[in-house]
Amino acid sequence: MPRREISCPTTGNIGQSRLIKYTSLFFTPQPPISEKLLVSPNKQYLQEDRYMSSIPTLYTFDPQTRVHTGSRPAQVLNGTPLTQSAYATTMPPPASIAEGHVARWTGTAWETVEDHRQHLDSTGTKQGGTPFWLPAQGDDWQSQPRYTEDLGPLPEGAITVRPEKPLSRLKEEKAHEIKAACDAAIVASLTMPASSPSSAEVSVAAASLAAVDPDGPDTLLALHTSRRDELLAAVDAADTVEAVQAVVVDYDV
Repeated sequence: MPRREISCPTTGNIGQSRLIKYTSLFFTPQPPISEKLLVSPNKQYLQEDRYMSSIPTLYTFDPQTRVHTGSRPAQVLNGTPLTQSAYATTMPPPASIAEGHVARWTGTAWETVEDHRQHLDSTGTKQGGTPFWLPAQGDDWQSQPRYTEDLGPLPEGAITVRPEKPLSRLKEEKAHEIKAACDAAIVASLTMPASSPSSAEVSVAAASLAAVDPDGPDTLLALHTSRRDELLAAVDAADTVEAVQAVVVDYDV
């Protein structure tokens, strides 16, 4: 390292000049540590750590599930990178991972596995996940969806679409719809253009029709009940869910 001497005169008590030598040491400036070196601010680096050409990257995984969680540079001790870690490896995970899958460390290599779990958001609320039902265990159209907390495929027999209502239940609901629509059609025919007539208005309308045409109320009732019976017969004859859903409930008003 270069050294230079600097002389400066000074006066002592005897008025004589003396030369006092000052020695300054100058070090060649070294490049700063890479900006990519992300470590704890408490980590103290030695001089030789600064001159490493590169610092290995460690790929971290969760201690319980062993699912890949991220990456970090290895810490350096006395110029040697520490690449042995309980929950990290120098082997990178797969570059491409299919949607709905995650990388999991086996102890010797990375594998990709299905991930149907829910995850906590910033408020601690469970989000996402794959809902499923197990008909073999009694799940039906009224059952709440299930969610798994394990990695891997869903349980055997699982379906990801809510089970359909049984045909008998669909028929009951369609029959109720047909009867309610028939009653509404009769009221509408008697009281048009009122949109929501009261029971009194319906009675007055029926009486008014009978006064003009004694057979009028019966004719009107027969018209709508005939259509009602026709629709109910179609539902009763349906032998599939699609056939029930195909029955269109309508009345001439």
